Amino acid sequence: MTNNGTGRRAGRGRGILLLACLMGWSTVLPAQYSSNSLYSLYGIGDLTSPGSARQKAMGGAGIALKSTGGVNLTNPASLTEYGTHDVIFDIGLTGYYGRYLSRGDTEDAVDFTLDQFSLGFPVTRWWGGSIGVRPYSTVGYDILTTSQYEGSQEEVDTEFVGTGGVTQFYMAHAIKLFQRLSLGANVSYLMGSIDQTEVSHLNAVGFYDVETRNSYFLHNFNVEFGMQYEQKLGPVQLNLGATYSPAQTLSSRYSHRITVELEETTTLVDETGRTATFDLPEKFGLGLALSLGERIALTGDYSLQEWTGEADLLDVASFTDRSSYRAGLEFVPNPEGRSYMSRVAYRAGAYHKNSYIQIRDQQITDYGVTLGLGLPPQAKNTDQFQP
Repeated sequence: MTNNGTGRRAGRGRGILLLACLMGWSTVLPAQYSSNSLYSLYGIGDLTSPGSARQKAMGGAGIALKSTGGVNLTNPASLTEYGTHDVIFDIGLTGYYGRYLSRGDTEDAVDFTLDQFSLGFPVTRWWGGSIGVRPYSTVGYDILTTSQYEGSQEEVDTEFVGTGGVTQFYMAHAIKLFQRLSLGANVSYLMGSIDQTEVSHLNAVGFYDVETRNSYFLHNFNVEFGMQYEQKLGPVQLNLGATYSPAQTLSSRYSHRITVELEETTTLVDETGRTATFDLPEKFGLGLALSLGERIALTGDYSLQEWTGEADLLDVASFTDRSSYRAGLEFVPNPEGRSYMSRVAYRAGAYHKNSYIQIRDQQITDYGVTLGLGLPPQAKNTDQFQP
C-alpha cells in the first residue's frame, strides 16, 4: 500500500511543476480557443461560462457548490473545501456541434478545443486557492454572402472571417470564517486579440478584390468577489452563494487597414496605433444548493449582467441585458459501496440564457439540457479484486 500523505505531497509538487510548464506555454493558448458561432461577429465574441466538468454537466450551475472533485470557477468562495493534502489539476475539453439554417441552406459546424487549465490547492485548513488560465470570450466565424453589384447584373461574393478572443489568467483565494461562511476573490488579467476581415471578390467587375481588416488587442485587470454560507437542516445541507463583479473597461490597441488587389496590391487606408475601449458591465449572481450527504445534490443559479447602453467596438451591434437560469442534479447510488458503478456520480441539468447581443430588436437566446458522469479514480476497497 502507498502512504497517502506522501503520495499526495509528491503529486502536489508534480502538479505545480506541470502548471508552471503550462503557464509558460499559455502565450499560444488564445490561438487554441475557438468558436463556431455566427454571433461571435459582435462585441468581443461569445462569452464563455466558467466551471469544471461537474458544473457543466449540471447545467452550468455552481455558485452555491463547493469545489469537490474539480475547480469550481463559478464562485471563488468555493475553494475552502480542499483537504490539507488535496491538490486538484483540472484540464477542460469542450466539444461543439451546431447547425445553421438560412433561406433553405444548411451549414454544420463542428469544433473540439482545449477549454481551461486550473490548479486548486489548500494553503491552510481554512484557506484555499487556485491559479490557471481559461477563455473569457471566443471569436470564430466564416460567412460568405452573395449580392448584386450596383448598376449591373454581376454578383459580388463577400467573405467575413473572424478569429481570436480574450483569455483570462487568474488567481483566486478563499477563506472560511466561523465554519459556515466562506469569502473569496478572483483577480485576473484579461488579454487577447480579435481579427475581423471582410473581403469582397469583384472578379467580374474589374478583376480586383477589396479587403478591410480590423485588429484589436484588448487587455486589463478584472476582479470577482464571492460568498458562500452553509447551514445544516437536519439531514439536509443548505448552501447559499453569491458573486459580484464590478464594471471594468478593457483598453485596446486598434488597427484599420483597407487594401485593393488589382495588378498589384494598393493600400488605401492604413491606420495603426489607435486606441479604443470596451466596457464590461457589473455582474451579479445568486445560487442555492441542497445536498443529502454525498448521495444527492440539487442546485440552481441566476445571474444578471446589464449590457444595455454599452457600445460595440465597431458600433454595429445593439446590446441588451444578459441573464441566465441554470439548474442541476447529481446522484451517487452508494458513495461507500464496493461496486464501482454504485460510486459513479450521475449528473443532469438544464439552462436558459439570454445573450448580450440583440439583432433587429431580437435578443439571441440559448437553452439546452446537459448530461454527465463523474467517474471515481479507483476501487473503494482493493481487496474486492482478490480471488
